[in-house]
This record gives sequence, C-alpha cells and structure tokens, in this order.
Amino acid sequence: MSICSTGLGDDQPLVVRPKQARRLLSVGEEKLYQLINAGELESFREGVARKITVRSIHAYIERQLERSKAAADRRDDGRKSRRPEAAP
Repeated sequence: MSICSTGLGDDQPLVVRPKQARRLLSVGEEKLYQLINAGELESFREGVARKITVRSIHAYIERQLERSKAAADRRDDGRKSRRPEAAP
C-alpha cells in the first residue's frame, strides 16, 4: 500500500463525525469521548466540527480483538494448569 493509499477503497471517508463514529463502534457519546481522551481514537477539530480518523477506529477495533484473544488464551492456559494430569 502506498503512502497515498488509504486501503479503504475510493468511496470510504478518512474521517467521520462523532455521531458516525459512535454508530460504527456501537458506543454512546460518553464512551466515545473517553476513548478520544484516553488516546484510543485520533481526532481533531476543524472549525467547530470534531473529526475522528477512520484509521484510528480500525486500529482500536484491532487492539480490542487482540486483547480479547490474549484474555481467552490466558483463560485457556489457566484451565489447562488446573486440570489433573492423566495417569500413564
């Protein structure tokens, strides 16, 4: 992918307004601004309008998936260690 390519297709936006971001993430207004303030989502103001980068939304979802997978792996490892060893 070149530096000029978004990887999102020609008709995909690079930024969205908070209402669109909330819809994409299925979160409320308070959670969205918590994510922005925590640095989980990139945003900027253009005049009075807040814009959130679609790239940061995708990155946030990827991080959440990785965290979820890591947590599931830890749970599975914990279950394995609690199981009694089978006799040969």
